[in-house]
Amino acid sequence: MKLYYLPGACSMAPHIALNWVGAEFELEKPDLRSEQYRQINSVAQAPTLVLDDGSVLTQCNAILRFIADSHPESDIGGPGDPRSQYEINRWLSFVTSDLHRSHAAYFFQPRFIVNGNDDEYARVKQAAENLVAGLLRHCDTWLAGKTYTAGDKPSIADAYAFTVFRWSRNMASSAYGFPNIKAYMDRMLANPGVQQAMQREGLS
Repeated sequence: MKLYYLPGACSMAPHIALNWVGAEFELEKPDLRSEQYRQINSVAQAPTLVLDDGSVLTQCNAILRFIADSHPESDIGGPGDPRSQYEINRWLSFVTSDLHRSHAAYFFQPRFIVNGNDDEYARVKQAAENLVAGLLRHCDTWLAGKTYTAGDKPSIADAYAFTVFRWSRNMASSAYGFPNIKAYMDRMLANPGVQQAMQREGLS
């Protein structure tokens, strides 16, 4: 099994999940612009998980669910009751559709303005930062009194939330400035599976 990843990107979420289930896998950092990688993943994005039988899995949430469902003994997919599954799916949906997406304009301003100038790019970046800050306030409220996003044990929702929370670390209103998120991040950073993923990806 091989995970194609970019350091610190959303691909770190399945990397963490694979560590949690004790899977044996290779890591490879692809050249997203290469035709070789497009033959593996036609949209040229990471993560991509190639299974031992040659099957190719794409999209972070789908890969996370596959890992959890393939290793039910790990409990990273959460308890089977509907409310617990709802909470995990709510966080996964929020991180994907709202929090992850909102960082795009912060990191890639030219995608949002055609032939823009530096001043326009700066305003787009600031608008993105303001949007992320507002979303983080919601997350901080949701995490009040909680150990992890959906219970007392880390789940695939935590692998993804932790990964995306890190992206705000250089913003004026970073995730680390919110007390409940900060406590949550400290717990995640103490997790051996998280530590192993960050070490292998060369992150601190």
